Amino acid sequence: MIARRSFMGLVAAAIAVSSVAACASRSYAVSGTVSYRERLILPADSQIVVRLEDISRGPAYPQVVTEQRITPNSAGTTTFSLPYGHNDINPNATYVVNAWVEQGGRVLFRNAKVYQVLTKTAPSSNIHVELEQVAAMVVPAPAPATTVTPSSGTVIVQPAPQGSVPGSTYVVQPAPATAPPGSVILNPAR
Repeated sequence: MIARRSFMGLVAAAIAVSSVAACASRSYAVSGTVSYRERLILPADSQIVVRLEDISRGPAYPQVVTEQRITPNSAGTTTFSLPYGHNDINPNATYVVNAWVEQGGRVLFRNAKVYQVLTKTAPSSNIHVELEQVAAMVVPAPAPATTVTPSSGTVIVQPAPQGSVPGSTYVVQPAPATAPPGSVILNPAR
């Protein structure tokens, strides 16, 4: 009787070990499609980049689990598969799929929505990532500073007037006895 219990215990242990080993060696993947609404042909040297990221520390600090680079096809919809290892996934973490189209280091399209996957009842297949065209944004140059030199040799630097055009000439009144708030006073080197 004792020998039989020992044998059954060993069999149960062997089954548990083999199922854990099979689970660890099994291939897992997040899969789906990527598309963009605009009906235009992407440049020949463009690529679609799809990433599985862990954003548990916040979206500003994603940890890349896996990445796939795909040459886009003319259909506008591209399938992806992001393989990952069983040990790479923490069931308490938050995972998302991010995708974009890049060409020569420039991002042409990017997903605007968050596509959560794998944990917290999120799916791991049939994910449809929709990309939106990235608008070119012109960052305005800062307004030039105006310099006033009073007779004492002290230089007062004041911000240029609101709405001023860079490179314009401004008429500056003589410096007051005390500098207005927000001014930086520089004393000349002696």
